[in-house]
Amino acid sequence: LAQCPDCGRHFKQDRLDKHRAVCKKVFQQKRKAFDSAANRLGELDNAESLIANAKKLEREREASERATTKKKDEAIPEWRKKSLAFRQAILAAKGAGGDENARRQANEIQQQLDAAGGSEPSDMLKCPHCGRTFNQQAGERHIAICQKTFGGKSGGGRLLKGGGQGGGRSGQAPGGAQAPAPSARQLGAG
Repeated sequence: LAQCPDCGRHFKQDRLDKHRAVCKKVFQQKRKAFDSAANRLGELDNAESLIANAKKLEREREASERATTKKKDEAIPEWRKKSLAFRQAILAAKGAGGDENARRQANEIQQQLDAAGGSEPSDMLKCPHCGRTFNQQAGERHIAICQKTFGGKSGGGRLLKGGGQGGGRSGQAPGGAQAPAPSARQLGAG
């Protein structure tokens, strides 16, 4: 068996000459790209200008696709936006408590979020009463219910610290009077 110098395959000596001719034709020569538009429009009078225009449009489309792909690569991923929003909320809460360093960091993160297109996805809807976010359909249903429930209350229906009645933990009834002592039956002596 003899080895083909071009592709390295082995053949009988009498078949090697025939293979070398085919091997050079098939594997060594670069094939010209088939242009189906030129083949289709070859019989028309203005075929050259049509083909040139089509190639120009194709190049413009590819350039715009590359530009949009580049913009997508520069955009902050959704998980990163959520992480930044969470960190900003925590630092803002610390800043509201008087921590100036945390307030400054929260403002820096908020600037990053604003530059990235906001902290919430565009397809989400925020309830004006309770501040929760929902997808479009669930948000519309929720806002109608939340408006009926909390719409007229101060604070928009949100739970506020110190806004409750004390929950009876101090031993006083909600009106300020002393709570009654538990009966023997309530204590389990009955």
